[in-house]
Amino acid sequence: MRIPCAGPRTGASAADHDAIYAVAVECWPDMATPEPMPAPPYDDWAQEELRGPVVFGAFDGEHLVGYAALVTRPARPDVLEHGFTAVVRSHRGRGIATALKRTQLTWAAEHGYRELVTYTQEGNESMRAINEKLGYREQPAWILVRRGM
Repeated sequence: MRIPCAGPRTGASAADHDAIYAVAVECWPDMATPEPMPAPPYDDWAQEELRGPVVFGAFDGEHLVGYAALVTRPARPDVLEHGFTAVVRSHRGRGIATALKRTQLTWAAEHGYRELVTYTQEGNESMRAINEKLGYREQPAWILVRRGM
């Protein structure tokens, strides 16, 4: 497995973004939510996941099998947030998500970031265990409410 990055600094192509989105489309419905959620439309997904400084991809040969994005928050430009960490079903349980997150941590430290945050819903025990293993600690819960206009 190799984990290169695809971000604004690496000149990632539209085809790279399409491949990353294909992984998201497979993985999004598997998130631990009360009801399965389809992946958002491409433009919405890209606006969220591709607005950060870097996205790392995990490859099995030439086939993209996972990705993890780091995104910025305008209110705190000194902090990065882990975006979606996704691994295709056929490659889960092999340590790929952990390797992706470790790569993100290394990249962030090398680029001067001193704080990363992540949000993981209850029920996603696998990702919560990875986050804990990597040193993340739970903070008081947020309740996010949205309404269409």
